[in-house]
Amino acid sequence: MITKINPVDIVIIRFNTPDLDIRCVGSIIGFTKYSPYNIILHDNSVVNQKLSYLWNMYFEKSDSEFICLLNNDTRILFDKGDWLNKMMETMLSDDSIGAVGPSTNNCGNPQKMKGEWLTLPDTKEEVDMEKIYGKQWQLSGFCLLIRKEAWKVVNGFSYKYAHYGQENEFLHQIQKAGYKTMWRKDAFVWHIGKASSSKVKGFDDKRQREQANELYQLSLKK
Repeated sequence: MITKINPVDIVIIRFNTPDLDIRCVGSIIGFTKYSPYNIILHDNSVVNQKLSYLWNMYFEKSDSEFICLLNNDTRILFDKGDWLNKMMETMLSDDSIGAVGPSTNNCGNPQKMKGEWLTLPDTKEEVDMEKIYGKQWQLSGFCLLIRKEAWKVVNGFSYKYAHYGQENEFLHQIQKAGYKTMWRKDAFVWHIGKASSSKVKGFDDKRQREQANELYQLSLKK
C-alpha cells in the first residue's frame, strides 16, 4: 500500500537545456498523481561534473528511502500521471526490489514500446530484467526509481564512467547483491534522448557509448 510515509526525491540534472527543464518540471508538477515527492534540480551547465558524482552526492544527502533519477529531456504526459504510483507500487511490493523503470517511446533497450507506443498494458505487468534479459540488458537510465538501501550496499555509482554506463554497472552490482530490477510495463515516461549530449561541443556520442560498453563488459567479468 502506498502511503504518505514514502516520499520520493526526484533528482534531475540539467545541462544547457532550459526549455526542456521547464517542460520536464512543469509536467511533473502538473500531472504526477503520486504524493509526496520532492524535485531536486541541479544545474550542471558550468562545472559539468560526472553524473556518478552528482547522483552519489544527492543519494547521500537524501532523507528519502526512494530516489528517482530522471533525465531532463523527459516529460510526464497528462494521461500518464500515475507513472510514479505504479513504479512505487512495484517497489513496495517486495523489499528485495532495488530498482524500477517505466516504459517509454525512446531508449536503447526493451523498455521502448513498439508500434503504438502509447498503448500500454491494461493490467499491472512487471518484468524482472535479470531473469528475462540477463546481464546484457539493464534498465534504461533515463528514469530509474532506486531503493536507497540498495545504493548503500554497493557503495553507489562507479566514478570510472564518463557520460554513459554508470547506471548499467550499478544495476548489475545490486543484482549481484540479491536485489531485483523491475520494468513496470504499464507505467510510462516520454523521452527525447541525447538532448544534453548534443550541447557538448565535439561530443562523439557513438564513441562514448562504445567506451561505456567496454567498461561495463569488463565489470561483468569480475
